[in-house]
Amino acid sequence: MNSRQERKDFAGSRPMPAFGRIIGWFIEATQLKNPDSYDRSSPGLNSALQALTKRTADTVYAGEMVTEKSKREITEALAACLVSHPSCHFGNAKEDDLAEQLRLLWAKYEEVSGRSTTSPRPQEIVRVLIRHATVELAIRAGGLAWLDGDPAADEEFPAWSADEALGKVLREALEVSFKTRDEAVAKLNQRAHGNSPGESEVDRWFDELDIPAPNHIRHWDMISSTATSTAGAVGGRNRLFRTFVGRRIWLAARGVAPAEMLAEITGTYCRIKRSIFNCFSKETAGRDEALRQRVLALVVTGRITDPRMAHQLLGDQSDPLWRRHVAAAMDIGGAPTAGF
Repeated sequence: MNSRQERKDFAGSRPMPAFGRIIGWFIEATQLKNPDSYDRSSPGLNSALQALTKRTADTVYAGEMVTEKSKREITEALAACLVSHPSCHFGNAKEDDLAEQLRLLWAKYEEVSGRSTTSPRPQEIVRVLIRHATVELAIRAGGLAWLDGDPAADEEFPAWSADEALGKVLREALEVSFKTRDEAVAKLNQRAHGNSPGESEVDRWFDELDIPAPNHIRHWDMISSTATSTAGAVGGRNRLFRTFVGRRIWLAARGVAPAEMLAEITGTYCRIKRSIFNCFSKETAGRDEALRQRVLALVVTGRITDPRMAHQLLGDQSDPLWRRHVAAAMDIGGAPTAGF
């Protein structure tokens, strides 16, 4: 294939989106290539941000076929950004190891994607992918909720999936952090250093559910977590960051997932997230370093290695299809219990 159009046509022939497009959605959801997402800069982070914004990266996000060199460059940049991000808890991970895990995931996904081109039921492949993505996200969300001390982990559906629930979360966060919108403008302006939100912008956050800029989310989370002892009422540390990442993913998913799957997706997501959170919460009253490292490993790999947790997760799923997808995320005794 010599022409760019041929590469585009080949990538577009598969019913599953190219992994490069998924990377693009993930970067958009987490705002990883936005410098305002970070609380400090470094030569390594600056280099990674440049790699994620160059023309080669745009080719990846478009879903075109790219060279192994380009894949390595993108995964190394992603790893550097994840390790540097103040709200992602990847700070203890080794960049090289994280980049290698991303490349392995890319290769496995493309293998499955290639097989899907011969499927007589491409729409069912999309459903399979959506279910598996839900499981992968929910497992990591449960670990992050525990790390952040999120008391909202027992919710029946995600706040980010319903306008009314999201509005309630924002109003609670406003009450804890600022009391009034005018005070929100004033306090965030003190931290913004030239990138201040105006009154109309803050009004849109609450009235129209516009998503704030990454630096305002980060500063709001910091103020919320330290404002009063009642900050846990809005979901522990980094609650707004996690909420708005979920909101961006949800807005994108609604345009891809069949409408009849949406309630199924949100319900299963919360059930898995709650199981992960509760399993870790029952292990110890404190948060010792050994347990924290186990949770971080789960967030990085998305793989269940604890037999008791595996038993709990499978027991919570009554639908055989969801049980298969949950089982595919388990790695007990060094061997996966099921394939993708």
